[in-house]
Amino acid sequence: MILLDKVGIVRPGTGRSEMILRDQTVIFRAGERVGIYAPSGTGRTTVARVLGGIQHPDRGHVHIEGRVGWPVGSAGILHPLLTLAENVSHVAGLTGVPEGEIGAVVAWLCEGEAMLRRTVQYLSPGERALAAYAISLAVPVDHVIADDKILISDERVIARCEQLLRARLRNAGLVFISRNPAQLNRWCSRHFALIGERLMPCDDAIVGQQMRELAELATERERAYG
Repeated sequence: MILLDKVGIVRPGTGRSEMILRDQTVIFRAGERVGIYAPSGTGRTTVARVLGGIQHPDRGHVHIEGRVGWPVGSAGILHPLLTLAENVSHVAGLTGVPEGEIGAVVAWLCEGEAMLRRTVQYLSPGERALAAYAISLAVPVDHVIADDKILISDERVIARCEQLLRARLRNAGLVFISRNPAQLNRWCSRHFALIGERLMPCDDAIVGQQMRELAELATERERAYG
């Protein structure tokens, strides 16, 4: 379970003058798949960081029962001057998951152990993204957090990425924050839209998109007519 208890999140760089979320209290229950429709510029990544425990809210508290993962595929976990194997060892030490288990997932998704011997800074952007994706899902968690990206789109690996994700979700819930309504509807059964500093419940992500468009239109009319 993840509980947002009167949570407020300030938009970075605005000197506390703009809010992403204001006094929100929401429960994401254990095992459920929650989608949050949040277009570009709405603070999607900041919300994901708060849910993943990387960043504290500016107001209120986030209470988490169980282990929450960092956002799926976040390359921020990789040190560029270390080999991929050394990064795996570091993650194993931080999480308590055996190094061999994480390394096996990386080798399986990256088609062999050769990539593990390479220094991260010399990996191509696609290789780095794939390695980060593998490591983020190699660690068992109770809550998977996804920030817009939930699969690697490369046709050569997308089937294996989906297989890995579905295996992880057998025993974990999901909070997927995205600007893509179709992907939210595919992966999630409970939906919100990030509108006007609030998480508004909605039937599905398409409805959330429509809600946001109507809210933006109303705001534009208010500005136009004072």
